[in-house]
Amino acid sequence: MSSPRTDHIRYAVESQPPTAAAERLRAALEALDVPSFVVPFVPEVAVSLSRGLVAWTDGRMIWWTSPRLSSRGTCLLVLAYVPEAAAVRLALDYAEIRNARMARTGRGADAEQPRAGEPV
Repeated sequence: MSSPRTDHIRYAVESQPPTAAAERLRAALEALDVPSFVVPFVPEVAVSLSRGLVAWTDGRMIWWTSPRLSSRGTCLLVLAYVPEAAAVRLALDYAEIRNARMARTGRGADAEQPRAGEPV
């Protein structure tokens, strides 16, 4: 039996089609001005934000490898159950990757877009 205090938990872990979860995530990222696109695979669906930052969903949970490191210094695997909450955390990781690329290339805001004639 559910109660008003636990209904949000039950809702968060209810399964939905993977494409629906991916589209909710993409829409939430769009609302945060983070570009992304959905790539259907079977049985999961990927939401690609950037080279090196791809979130996966099976309709029940969303996971990705963060550019941040764990306390042990290893890759940090992040797990979320609600697409809108995942979008906020992914936006932070996206900003970290983008800022690191800009610092490495020294090209500022143009670092994300290739110049004419550059290989993609």
